[in-house]
Amino acid sequence: LSTRQRQSHSPPRDSGNRVAAPEAMFKNYQSHHSLVTGCSFTVALAAATLLGGIILTDCPPGACIRAIGGLLQQQQQDQQQPQHHQQPRHQKIKVYVYEIPELLLEDDGKGGKIQWHPWVWSDRYVYGRPIDGKAWLRYRHDQWNLGEVLWYKLYHHGYITHDPKEADLFYVATYLAHDIRGKEECSQLPSEILKSKLPHLNNETARRHFVISSAEHDTLRHCHGWFANPSGLWKKAIRVATSSLLPVELNESVQYSSSRGEFFNPSKYPNLISTAFGSSVVWDSRWRETPPWLRGHRDVLMSLNAFSTHGDVAVRKPLEAQCKGYNDSKVCDAQTGFWSREEATSVLSKQRSVFCLEPAGDTPFRKSITDSIAMGCIPVFFHPATMFFDSYLPPDKRVPRYLVNRTEFIAGNIDIKKTLEAIPPHIVSHWQNEIARLARGYIYNLDDVNYDMFSEVLRSIQRAAVQ
Repeated sequence: LSTRQRQSHSPPRDSGNRVAAPEAMFKNYQSHHSLVTGCSFTVALAAATLLGGIILTDCPPGACIRAIGGLLQQQQQDQQQPQHHQQPRHQKIKVYVYEIPELLLEDDGKGGKIQWHPWVWSDRYVYGRPIDGKAWLRYRHDQWNLGEVLWYKLYHHGYITHDPKEADLFYVATYLAHDIRGKEECSQLPSEILKSKLPHLNNETARRHFVISSAEHDTLRHCHGWFANPSGLWKKAIRVATSSLLPVELNESVQYSSSRGEFFNPSKYPNLISTAFGSSVVWDSRWRETPPWLRGHRDVLMSLNAFSTHGDVAVRKPLEAQCKGYNDSKVCDAQTGFWSREEATSVLSKQRSVFCLEPAGDTPFRKSITDSIAMGCIPVFFHPATMFFDSYLPPDKRVPRYLVNRTEFIAGNIDIKKTLEAIPPHIVSHWQNEIARLARGYIYNLDDVNYDMFSEVLRSIQRAAVQ
């Protein structure tokens, strides 16, 4: 598809929710089934969602690869390689931040409360401490730092304005703790009381207000009237989370997740933007070394970093068994997930791997995906819902990924080694080049640039605000 053709197939929008509901997107996917002739619905969904450069398949090896080869060649001619060490000048999006104490109090670990503010934070607090002697590889004991990163970068990089008249966006800073799960106390803050603390929230500006859940959107499901089940002007506000609403056709496949009911309720979470989890990799354009997504001797076919005792265990257990059954670490390097700083270096196995296996976690979305991309590894998904993990990016900025048919895999009909080895080398090479070109939109930069994940998330909020 040419650049113009890809742009013409952007996800449908409506006047109410701006970004069309998952059901409307699903119908759009169906209408593009002919994009990949002779392939399954999952492949059509992928081709329509990811448009040309982001191809995946669950059909027999070779059948769909031949059909999309021409698309890949055309796209490669359309695109230019980026300048990775150049820091472009850019006009900043101005953001007015509401600092409401009731939304920022966190446990201090001593039975009391403390109010957080980015002026006391360091980049080690926000992104984690360097590990293995690498300034670009960080460890923090959780993955829920979206709100902290956004506020930190807004504050320290000059995006904040104190003049509401010049504000492009209005950020209601809320619940920035490491572990924000189970925040039932937010239900004790009625929407009308909260609204009284937002003097610039009105009919004209409501669509430019946004709130963030630093984890999946269902973690703030108790925040009725403003984040969940919003009323009044809150219906126009934008919500940002590390998860997405899904088309109802995927309902059965997410029954394993305790959050399943929250993925199919667009009226409860209107104007929801999904962003990826922050990676363990950070970068700084002033560094002279080569970024990790551009290097690595890839002598391992695939790697797996996951516990098999939680998440989509129907996939994880047989996947771990297959991986270990090859009895060859050059075929599949099986690592468990990690919780400690000492274990975190296992993420480096992705830098040696061509493919990184990404079975769904407690929800279909997981941090390991961005770790894989940051290490230049092709992510392999086992759940179609995981496809929606990076919808904050325009289609032409999303990296390639490969989807395995979950049902067929669980049934024991797919050997992952044979499936991945059957992909022609020139297709694999093209995917790797695309990841090298696009990876920076999935990581946070320590310095101020206009192409990292922070910038892309902020632009996605602005796009939604002006629809």
